[in-house]
Amino acid sequence: MVDMIDLTTVPYASVAEADQYFDPENHLYADEWWASTVAGSKAKLTTPFALAAQNLVFTSLVEGFDTNLIHVSIEDNPFAPDVVISYDGGYKINVLIDEGVTTATAMKDILNANEEFAALLVATFPTGGDGSGFLEEMSSQYLSGGVDPDPLRLGTKAPALAFATRKINNLPFNGEPVSLTQANAFPRKFRKRGAVGDSDDCYVIQTTVPIEVQAACCEEALAIMKYGNTPRFHLQKEGVKSYAFGVQGLRESFNGMSKEGSMISGEAMNLLRPYMRRKYRMAK
Repeated sequence: MVDMIDLTTVPYASVAEADQYFDPENHLYADEWWASTVAGSKAKLTTPFALAAQNLVFTSLVEGFDTNLIHVSIEDNPFAPDVVISYDGGYKINVLIDEGVTTATAMKDILNANEEFAALLVATFPTGGDGSGFLEEMSSQYLSGGVDPDPLRLGTKAPALAFATRKINNLPFNGEPVSLTQANAFPRKFRKRGAVGDSDDCYVIQTTVPIEVQAACCEEALAIMKYGNTPRFHLQKEGVKSYAFGVQGLRESFNGMSKEGSMISGEAMNLLRPYMRRKYRMAK
């Protein structure tokens, strides 16, 4: 029996590194990445207040579709704070905190004693919290983690990163790989302007994968998970500009350009553009 070719791809960014890259405080679409995670995990949200004593952790008690759609806000009104739990569909649980409550401990106890709240979430203190502070107003934030609301996308973070890496490797970059035996296109070496000969001194040689390439891998992986298997993307990839159904059946128009193998994420391309063959500018 003939041995199979080893097609294992080592992504430019690991799942852990991508999780760090899609930090909800620094990435607008972080919740779309965090919608896909380990099956069976519970979504969580830590309130974003400056003092640890003021914060609470809201942890979902259930898995599945609804868990990922929960968002929490703390609203101020003339009487006392409201803790509002809502879904994208609009259903709300509104827990009015009694006037005179001045500590996070008291708020936690009130929330956990509320039957509607306790059916979905549990409120606890984060590490370093003691419940002595009072929670401030907080705009609506999604719970991070939980089970992917699209069951067909469960467990696709690692494959998406690997696929994104293979797509990046196929782009026309300036320079050449540092080693002929390395699996990926990066790290690379670039010939210095005016260099004579072929010694190492004639090249700028990267020792690690640039952070822009790692970020581009994350961005493309997110785009693959979000758009990569949609009918609309497949039509675009095949060059279909428009289509319509009528009495004469399906009518299509084509733009004459196939998008087979192209990058989906414009942000990924922006990050990679400085390294592209026609656009690259290397400092002396």
